[in-house]
Amino acid sequence: AVASSRRLRPWGVVSRQGRWYVVGEDVDRQATRVFRLCRIRGAVEPVGPSGAFDVPSDLDVMALVSTSPAGDQRESIARIEVEPGRGNRLRRIALSVAPSAQGSVLEVPYVDDEEFAGDLVSLGVGVVVLEPDDLRQAVIRRLTLAAGAAP
Repeated sequence: AVASSRRLRPWGVVSRQGRWYVVGEDVDRQATRVFRLCRIRGAVEPVGPSGAFDVPSDLDVMALVSTSPAGDQRESIARIEVEPGRGNRLRRIALSVAPSAQGSVLEVPYVDDEEFAGDLVSLGVGVVVLEPDDLRQAVIRRLTLAAGAAP
């Protein structure tokens, strides 16, 4: 997707299924919109004084996120091999943990390949994506970019 600038009157921020969303009125489109916070790029510039617009009194932010395409993403399962002592957060959310030659193989639910790849890369060494291949490739892309940026 191509990035575009938006002007939003934010009505609320909510977390659903481990993802954060902002809900508000898209000023240019004159419509209610839901945006995933992790997809917002660049600086956010506040415009106008505090309290310059009213939030609808009957607003149900969670209902808007639940019915929005942005908030309705299918969950996938990743198989990830982790060395002993690594990936404790992953172990806590794993659907299953099985012993392996290198430590453990975890089955972990996730929604977005790119976002989860960022989480996995931040864990450092000792964590290897076995499947799905799309997630594995997203991790490899991030590691390749990081290696190219190293002095």
